[in-house]
Amino acid sequence: AAAPPCCPPRFLRAVRGDREKALERWRETEAWRREHPWRATLSRPQPHFERIKQLHRHFIHRTDRAGHPVFYEVIERPNAKFRELREHGVELRDVIEHFHFLYEWRYRVEARKRRAHNLLRARRVSVTHTPTAQVRDADELGREPAASRGYLLRVFDLRRVGLADCGGDALRYFKLLGELNHHFPERVFKTLLINAPAAFGAIWALVAPLLDRNVREKVVVCRGDYTATLCELVGEDHVPVEFGGRDDAPSPQEGRLRAFVRALGAAAESQELPPND
Repeated sequence: AAAPPCCPPRFLRAVRGDREKALERWRETEAWRREHPWRATLSRPQPHFERIKQLHRHFIHRTDRAGHPVFYEVIERPNAKFRELREHGVELRDVIEHFHFLYEWRYRVEARKRRAHNLLRARRVSVTHTPTAQVRDADELGREPAASRGYLLRVFDLRRVGLADCGGDALRYFKLLGELNHHFPERVFKTLLINAPAAFGAIWALVAPLLDRNVREKVVVCRGDYTATLCELVGEDHVPVEFGGRDDAPSPQEGRLRAFVRALGAAAESQELPPND
């Protein structure tokens, strides 16, 4: 079925062709975007960037064999890590805002590297609701999973996750992340869950309902040795050494992301400096 007018096709795919549900979901996202304009998100300095990266490890590292960027997220003692973040002044909402920033950077900057300079210059433009044409452009980036720019291969490393992480901040994190992902449908090519712990069944029972049906069906659980599966999808030369591959080089995507964040910080500092007499 064709998407309703002004409704991006990926919203229709997310609800398996139900036009009424697709339009309802798109209207919810339009309202959400008016409250969270992408220009404001990509213009805002990221003071917690390095701290969140340090304590809740995640990064993009190269692409899989089909060209999808590979996003790794290490879920390690999440309740303890979120407590530690809070001790440093970083709340759970700050973590979710951080991921929102990453999403917008990924689809509006990284996927269009030639537009990065113009987006950085947006700090000098008043923040308004994004024109429909620009919104649709990002939504339709990579219309199908084979069009790799619009999709990610996600790898969740569940090392040291136990029953103690079935509630508290860990569960709230996944709920809030699910709410954010609701506005970015059909962005995942496949999800690998590696180092699945003995308590995975109980954890999955809590997390699975927070995911779209289409996302759940793309999940692959690796309880034992995951290296062969990961290398088959990504290629041994593109898998980081710590995940069983042979790539020990820095991530090129992370380098560009950090450069973007540094530029935002520098722009903010230059505006805060008093004029020279």
